[in-house]
Amino acid sequence: MGIEPLTRHSPLLSKCCLLLSANESYHNAETDLYLLTGLKVGHSTQHRLVNQIELTPPELKQGLSEVSVDGGKIRLRTEVKGEPCFWQEYKTARLQGIYYGAFFQDNLSLTDWLNSQKLTSPFCSIGSGAVESAVKQISYRVKLTGAQWRPENVANILQLRCAYLNGQLAI
Repeated sequence: MGIEPLTRHSPLLSKCCLLLSANESYHNAETDLYLLTGLKVGHSTQHRLVNQIELTPPELKQGLSEVSVDGGKIRLRTEVKGEPCFWQEYKTARLQGIYYGAFFQDNLSLTDWLNSQKLTSPFCSIGSGAVESAVKQISYRVKLTGAQWRPENVANILQLRCAYLNGQLAI
């Protein structure tokens, strides 16, 4: 069945959890999964699944001829209770108008990902329209009403959302 020893969930159920978590809050993903499958996987378990996975941005099969880069904002919670949250930027890249990548406080990984792509000639950098759309699609998940993130969880949720948008979570 593809279930590893000492695990409670099949790979398909885990993928379903990730797919739902990429689109909505962990609590709503818990509710929707129960409605769809009759199986209860708690929101805390879904959060742990997101933090355990290793997702890498896609490699283009064809050469790269178009790239757009911009930044989005995410609201971070502070470690001290009662202190107000604050906003911080993350970087988003959209390749060929299709593939998404988002990086939080990791500009080196962003440039490494871009530099690992095979460039075609001519190469052009597209203005804000395409990448603004990418930022908006990624922020759909991270800017849920009232959502505040711990800095250590931001990279994983951004990568999960990008994997969803890139079709890497398709069942």
